[in-house]
Amino acid sequence: MKNTQGEVWVFAEQEEGKLSDVPFELLGKARELASKLGVKVGAVLMGSGVESLAKPLFEAGADIVHLVDDPALKVYRNKAYRHAMVELVKEVNPQIAIFGATHMGRDLAPSVASALRRSGAGLPPTAPTSRSATTRTRRRRRLSPTFSTRSVRLSAATSLRRSSTPATGRRWRPCARA
Repeated sequence: MKNTQGEVWVFAEQEEGKLSDVPFELLGKARELASKLGVKVGAVLMGSGVESLAKPLFEAGADIVHLVDDPALKVYRNKAYRHAMVELVKEVNPQIAIFGATHMGRDLAPSVASALRRSGAGLPPTAPTSRSATTRTRRRRRLSPTFSTRSVRLSAATSLRRSSTPATGRRWRPCARA
């Protein structure tokens, strides 16, 4: 069954509490793709104590920021980031995930795709081309490549926007634009 309603995601790469320029460039392309597909743009922000970095992502065009805040994610380690991203993908089921062509993106994307493929999610470990994302064919349903494994507890993840609704049982919650 194809996912035609999932978000278009951008991996918001940060290091030492500072966002790189890449997610801001990718959010523009994600907005184009999301508009063609009629879905929302999401940014995935991982790290420790990075909640304040969500605001610039909203300002750059993200409709929602998926924050995974855990001490194990303070420094980039493929296994920890991969585990967190795989769990998030399984929970939310995005239609497209875009990773920057940086050292971190080129390391993380294939390992996430490989782990999802092994788990039966069926995402191929190849980066799609922008031509494959058209409204009439809707063929763009891939995750860019990466490798790894480590257990990261997502229980420390928080929502950037508190709501009055009771806990849903998730270990993280998406944050909507305020």
